[in-house]
Amino acid sequence: MNIAELKGDKTLTALATRLLAKQAKGTTKITRAELESELIRLNPQLGTIAELPVGTPVIVPPHFVLSPAESASPLRGMTEALLQQTEKDLTKLRASLDEHTTEAAAQTDRVKVWLASDQARELIRSNSSLREVFSAAGAAVKSLPKEQESAKAEQAKALDRVAASLAEFRARAATF
Repeated sequence: MNIAELKGDKTLTALATRLLAKQAKGTTKITRAELESELIRLNPQLGTIAELPVGTPVIVPPHFVLSPAESASPLRGMTEALLQQTEKDLTKLRASLDEHTTEAAAQTDRVKVWLASDQARELIRSNSSLREVFSAAGAAVKSLPKEQESAKAEQAKALDRVAASLAEFRARAATF
């Protein structure tokens, strides 16, 4: 089934004329009057065509084949909605990644500060076996920011690849 969309057509004759100009090649030709008759039979709302908004779907007779560029696909709307939601979710994911990275950096800073605190030194004095544990923790805290930034950069690249795939899919979806 072909579905066309109103594009500012104010009369049934204007719509039929436009659709006839967009008829797919190699199909049986019909007259404008025949098309008008079929259009009004299948779409009674076209009796008030001047009041209908742009984008209103119009069922086209099954024996009249529109060119693919003129035929509206119900999948276009669903595809667009899914793409928009996915892009929105991708933006949220990027924000979440940034938030978690910032939070991890803040935790790392708090650990650095605590390891240098009087409380940590007092614990080491009271239990010398903690010296080695705290030393290892200090070394880990020093290398952690670089590792976090590296992981964030890798994740950002992966999200960039997803965004590029979405853009490519959007371009292909325009031809559906």
